[in-house]
Amino acid sequence: MKLSAEEEHQRLEHLTTAKIARLGVALELAASSVYSKQFGVKNHELKVLNVLAGSEPVSLAELSRRAHVDKAWVSRSIASLVARGLVRKWRKPGDERMSLIELTVEGIELVRRITPAMMERQRELLAGLDQEHVNWLLDTLLTRLERMRKRK
Repeated sequence: MKLSAEEEHQRLEHLTTAKIARLGVALELAASSVYSKQFGVKNHELKVLNVLAGSEPVSLAELSRRAHVDKAWVSRSIASLVARGLVRKWRKPGDERMSLIELTVEGIELVRRITPAMMERQRELLAGLDQEHVNWLLDTLLTRLERMRKRK
């Protein structure tokens, strides 16, 4: 049995949320390929580096929250980045249960090398689009989604 034109249009793959999800997956896969080959950095590691680049030393929980990545993934990423000398992890003075994490000089240098590649990929992706409008639309959707999530 074939779907009617209206039913076909209502299939999940046509929903805006499904398209956004596909876009996110496609961006992750493309980024993984580029940044892994060029810089030896996996997606979760890149998220960690980006959060640390713009902050003071942070805890694992805060890093996970800011990167929007599960604590277990963040923990594995940190272990890999520490082993490569890109981040430093130490116990917080006065609270031995909490570790703080920050970029090393080598980590800062890697972020400086990756940033132009990230900016170029963004320019290519958004070529011909109004950047302010794209940002407004994405920020609006994220705000609405957060409100919807809190209502549950």
